[in-house]
Amino acid sequence: MHDANGNELKVGDKVIIPAEVTVLHGFEDFCNVNVQTALGRRPDGTVEHIYSINTAVLVKVPDDVDFSLLPRKELPAASQAETKVAEDATKAVDGETKAAE
Repeated sequence: MHDANGNELKVGDKVIIPAEVTVLHGFEDFCNVNVQTALGRRPDGTVEHIYSINTAVLVKVPDDVDFSLLPRKELPAASQAETKVAEDATKAVDGETKAAE
């Protein structure tokens, strides 16, 4: 597994998920939000949605932060091949799921 820049990930690594709040949930005793990732996944650029994450685990950044300026390397050819295999596996699972319905 690799991050947005192709760096290998292992258990215990620390990561940041650039995201924008899309929905506010909460009452006096709890505050949750939905967020949408700022970086699209590879290879198709689809953004991810995280539903009902507690606001205590988030850190607000200034409004003028432009996530598109985050450094993001092109994947090396080997990683692109790994991504293609993962994409094909996802399509196969999605196809099997639709066929079963």
